[in-house]
Amino acid sequence: MTVVPEVFVHRDHDTLVLAIELPATAARVWSALTEPVEIHAWWGDYVTLDARPGGRFVERWTDQGGSGVTTAGTVTRAVPGQLLELTWADEGWSAATTVAFEIQPLASGCRLRLEHRGWAGLPEDERDELMEDHAAGWTRQLKRLAAYLQQEASA
Repeated sequence: MTVVPEVFVHRDHDTLVLAIELPATAARVWSALTEPVEIHAWWGDYVTLDARPGGRFVERWTDQGGSGVTTAGTVTRAVPGQLLELTWADEGWSAATTVAFEIQPLASGCRLRLEHRGWAGLPEDERDELMEDHAAGWTRQLKRLAAYLQQEASA
């Protein structure tokens, strides 16, 4: 039986912070976050990432109304086993946000801290809903990553 760890979420007016403890080394989590075959296994084959500074991130997805949406960004920092940071914006957004994945080694595995900041640059009348949607989406994705890594650790 797979037990998915809890995702801790904190939010203020400009930043979402999520954290999850994962049953894997920092190097293993880095690989799951940055290698195309692994990204496809836990996130989906609709995501591409070139995980080096200047590299592109693209996620093509379908919204609740059935319309295709593209989220895109550029990698701004990449420190293997420690930090992946990229810009993040859905098409039509008036400003980009920033997503940082920080990997923190623990005695048994590691903690992945995800910080999604820059929401104050988006229109106030859209901000709350966008932040709620992204908090829920990031929670789903982190749980999928945890299940993927746990399944592998149990094999």
